[in-house]
Amino acid sequence: MRCSLLLDTGEDAPSASLRDPVRANASADAPAADKSSAKVQAKPRKLTWKETQELKALEARLEALGAEKEALEAQLSGGELSGEALQAASVRYGTLQEELDAAEMRWLELSV
Repeated sequence: MRCSLLLDTGEDAPSASLRDPVRANASADAPAADKSSAKVQAKPRKLTWKETQELKALEARLEALGAEKEALEAQLSGGELSGEALQAASVRYGTLQEELDAAEMRWLELSV
């Protein structure tokens, strides 16, 4: 009597559930676990009253910072500023950009 071995080539081999039922059940359960965790992650967290107030204030602050930035850009590109005023305006522009970036990041954190 001769024994022949079945090589696992994936083509003529029995299905995964026949070879190893434990692995087949684990792989079948994996998509269900992914779906349940996706449902949990998809639901956004509700903002607290304080965070809602902060979000409203941030929106007003972003508009004010944007308007100040536009005015400062107009001054800087106008060519009418003296050396000292130009230096002060460019320093303010740098700090304004940092404030704007920080406010936008916080707005994104709260709005998502």
